Amino acid sequence: MTGGGKLGWVVLASSEALCLTKPPFRKQGQAMSVKIDKSGFDRLKQNIDKLAATKEVKLGDMMNPAFIAAHSSFADLDGLVKGSGFKVESIEDFKAIPDDEWDVFIKENTDFDSWLEMQQAAHRDYVAGIMGAGLKK
Repeated sequence: MTGGGKLGWVVLASSEALCLTKPPFRKQGQAMSVKIDKSGFDRLKQNIDKLAATKEVKLGDMMNPAFIAAHSSFADLDGLVKGSGFKVESIEDFKAIPDDEWDVFIKENTDFDSWLEMQQAAHRDYVAGIMGAGLKK
């Protein structure tokens, strides 16, 4: 945006500040060079490629300790499962837990209304973590 006289003023906005400044003086017909830092785009592409190459994610990686601690009173997924009172010593044991009983436990012991909702939130956080890795906030 310009205004304020013959030479004009320029409003510069960034995520941190809004300032009013005079544009740099240059002679008529002289090109102005602009340098663009594309490193963020390059890093984002790397992150997208990493995510695209991911074929399987372990539940413990998706529901990492930070996620579990943020959404329950448990420190990690193992603690959550042990706290449920169900005997879980294998993936088969976990799959054998009745869905409705597991949903009740999740609703009573986490920020979520169901196991599906918890899985969806963990997936969103996991994807966001990969996509944002190495990028400035």
